[in-house]
Order: sequence, then structure tokens, then C-alpha cells
Amino acid sequence: MKSLRLSLQAGLAAAVLAAPLCAQAHVSFENKEVKIGSTVKFVLVIPHGCTGSPTVALKVSVPPELTEVKPQPKPGWSLSTTIEEQRIAAAGSDLNGHGGHGADVREISWSGGKLEDTHFDEFIFRAKVRSSFTGSEIFVPVVQQCSAGAQRWIEVPLSGRSADDLTHPAPSVKIRSGS
Repeated sequence: MKSLRLSLQAGLAAAVLAAPLCAQAHVSFENKEVKIGSTVKFVLVIPHGCTGSPTVALKVSVPPELTEVKPQPKPGWSLSTTIEEQRIAAAGSDLNGHGGHGADVREISWSGGKLEDTHFDEFIFRAKVRSSFTGSEIFVPVVQQCSAGAQRWIEVPLSGRSADDLTHPAPSVKIRSGS
């Protein structure tokens, strides 16, 4: 009986210790909550590769709720961005006095590096949260390309559902009011 009790206690302890590790297995943002209308440093945490394969590229789809996007170069990685041309023409001279730098970035790609499956790393960009955004959370789809395969962190929960219900949820941040 004592042996059974010790086995149960050991199993329970292992489950409690493993739970945070499972929660951290997804690509996520270090910042969990941001203020509407603010310029924020978004720190994207990549906790592992793809089933033993190292990460060799990362592609971030920037949602329209984020503007004035500026990615941070990463030593050993090539950095490229995709600009949405139609928004440049529509924005005209109203580019918040910053010369439009980063205002129209819709995709950020880091490639050419190598992040081993057993290591983690952070990829950083700065962006402004639109003050006109009325939602409570912003989802940022990410595709993690590995030497063998890819992980598509692009799932967004339906209204009233939780990202916890998804297998490959897009990283997200909660939005709090500007006051």
C-alpha cells in the first residue's frame, strides 16, 4: 500500500511539473498584455524546433491592428519584410510624422539561421497598436520553417472559444484600454 501511495505521489508530482512545460510548447509572445494606442516591443519566443528538426526560418503575418512595424535584425539571420503597396498610397502624407518607416509592413521573415530543436530563442519587432482597435485580443500568425517540416502557428479561436482548445494557436496578446 505504501508503494502504491508513493507511486501515485510521484506520478502526480511529475504531472504538476510537466504542465507548465506543455503550456510553453507553443510559440508565444513574452508580453501577455499591451495598451491600445501604444508602441510596443513584441518579443516572440520560439521554444523549440519541429519534432527534433532545427528552425531555419520564421515568417510573421502582421495583422492590420498593428502599424509602424519595425523588425529587429538578428545576428546570423537574414531579415526581409513585405510591404502592402495599397496602404502606402492610401496613407498619403498621414504617416504619424515618422516618414512612414515600417507603417505598411504586413509580413516579417527571418531566415538563414539555425535554431536547434533543444534551444529556444526570441525574435523581436516593434509595432503600434491601432487606437481604433475595438477587440480584446490580437492574434499574430507565425509559420516556423524547420530543416524537416514546418509548424504553422496560425489557428485563431472562434468567438467565445479559447486558444487553449487549439493545437497550433497563433501567438496573441490581450489588449487593455488606453486610459
